[in-house]
Amino acid sequence: MAVPKLRFKGFISDWDSRKFSDTLSFLGTNSFSRDNMNLVSGSVKNIHYGDILVIYGNVLDTSCEQIPFVNEDVNISKIKEKDYLLSGDVIIADTAEDYTVGKATEIINSKGIKIIAGLHTQACRPKRKFAVGYLGNFVNSLAFRKQIRRIAQGTKVLSIIKKYIEDTEIHFPIEKEQQKISDFLTTFDKRIIAQKNIVADLEETKKGLLQKIFSQEIRFKDDNGQDYPKWEKNLLADIIVCFSGGTPKSDEKDYYVGNIPFIRSGEIHKENTELHISEDGLANSSAKMVKKGDLLYALYGANSGECDISKISGAINQAVLCIRPIKDDVYYIFLWLSYFRKYIVSTFLQGGQGNLSATTIKRLSVMLPCIEEQRKIADFLSTFDKKITAEKQVLSDLQEMKKGLLQQMFV
Repeated sequence: MAVPKLRFKGFISDWDSRKFSDTLSFLGTNSFSRDNMNLVSGSVKNIHYGDILVIYGNVLDTSCEQIPFVNEDVNISKIKEKDYLLSGDVIIADTAEDYTVGKATEIINSKGIKIIAGLHTQACRPKRKFAVGYLGNFVNSLAFRKQIRRIAQGTKVLSIIKKYIEDTEIHFPIEKEQQKISDFLTTFDKRIIAQKNIVADLEETKKGLLQKIFSQEIRFKDDNGQDYPKWEKNLLADIIVCFSGGTPKSDEKDYYVGNIPFIRSGEIHKENTELHISEDGLANSSAKMVKKGDLLYALYGANSGECDISKISGAINQAVLCIRPIKDDVYYIFLWLSYFRKYIVSTFLQGGQGNLSATTIKRLSVMLPCIEEQRKIADFLSTFDKKITAEKQVLSDLQEMKKGLLQQMFV
């Protein structure tokens, strides 16, 4: 078969290609929910599909990375001994809301640790020897992802089934070249992990600062060194104007051929949108225009309660609330809503279900310093945010480089 564009010096032999079913066998998995797990203690660990999609990398070092425990009161007697995971096993997330479906991780250093694969996963064991980490990187490469996309099924939720996975192909060079590839990508992953830690540390520091500011443990002074007035409690309804949007009819194709960015709840942090609507689409729907600098709040969806200062002008749908302070600092309101997101969501979304509403948001009570102190708080934390944004960009660049390498190092 073909060889990749990027190879290590000294390797010239052709790559091999084998059917998935000839290369890996499937293991049994369980259907334990998050409620059946904890992060503190237990005798058996469980790999959940959500963690594969969001947290774990291509290779999961089970000796040092956090994996939830199965609660001690959960009956695990039906789990067969052969289904406990071993180093080299690959666990595939077979369900996702988008084309991250099929993302996988290869576990390493599992000796002495009892681990099982959980809800919405396919656990696979190699039938032949591969270099440590090779399979984890290959199944997340573009070469294999293209195969997964062809077999993914569903509309709102995508899934892949075992019999179709069995028909995909695994491509690999000789074991020495596999190890070279794996070692190189492992080194690259360590740099990405280090950058993630930098971002996480900065965000944790910001969180601590916000806690001290909103508890008024930290107060700012005016330019003359004098204290600002006491903070006052206000209803958001009294200090903002707000509105949500709507969605043009999906069967009117002309409504979606335009140059107006259509901002949905999952896109409030972004500088671009997947969809654009026309002037007719805007005029013949409840979609409403927002300006760059407006505060956007996600009323429902996977990111309910998240908010951000809009980076673009565009139209919003019904899942997005636009918030415009009447006289207060928009960035201060953004900081307050962001900091209290968990409280708002846990209080007003029962069991994580349902939607937030403009009425709910307007009834929230907020402690407000005077506008001058608001601006000092905003200026102080916006500088901090710029540092976080810069470090996140470094992380994003590294992740894009990794994608490029995965595209060029595999076929």
